Amino acid sequence: NSSRDNLSSALKMAKTANESKSKFLMNMSHELRTPLNAIIGFSQTLALGYSGTINDNQRERLLDIRNAGEHLNSMISDILDLSRIEAQQYEINTSEFDVHEVIENSVRLFIESSKEAGVNISVNVPPRLPALTADERIFKQILINLLSNSIKFTDTGGQVTINVSQPKNSGLQLEVRDTGIGIKSSDISTALTTFGQIDGTLSRKHKGTGLGLPLVNSFMEMHGGKFEIESEIGIGTVARIIFPPAAL
Repeated sequence: NSSRDNLSSALKMAKTANESKSKFLMNMSHELRTPLNAIIGFSQTLALGYSGTINDNQRERLLDIRNAGEHLNSMISDILDLSRIEAQQYEINTSEFDVHEVIENSVRLFIESSKEAGVNISVNVPPRLPALTADERIFKQILINLLSNSIKFTDTGGQVTINVSQPKNSGLQLEVRDTGIGIKSSDISTALTTFGQIDGTLSRKHKGTGLGLPLVNSFMEMHGGKFEIESEIGIGTVARIIFPPAAL
């Protein structure tokens, strides 16, 4: 009985500590966003010359500030989303939407960054694909996270491909396939862990918090779907999301 009581007490303490952590992260994220948005806005205003003439070198530095601010803002959004999920305060809003249209809009966001990285993106979507019933904003965020990861870990001259299919007796299946550096099979579970960073040298070479893949995993669980990763070092990675048949 004593051991059972101690275990129960320890579990309650762990749950309380986890809830406190989630609330702290949510509050911190909100507080950080206000000054950060001001930094992004003012740097953009200055770069456009609204406060006076600037030279090309100054404009380039201001754009660096804005890009760094937007990168930080993206990470804060991931932390906020994860905290809401852990605190069970994240609600999904489902609706029917055109998957092809959302994919095209998402890929458009990576046109410049993929060109700079020398990575080609292609999309394969079957004709007459039925509408998907899911949270459209979350679907787009999942796709953006997977594309961002694939481009980041694919060398110049590489390929990122989005494949959409509807296997028999299944729901919608979307794959983001790349010819990147790959992940060791033993490291995939770590990559799906919150703040998980695989292989020290890789995680330091490529920016990130280790939140993108755990978020995708949590979002798919919320939709009753699955998230799978297949990878081979030096060959590439396939990230696959599968929605239940009821979503179509």
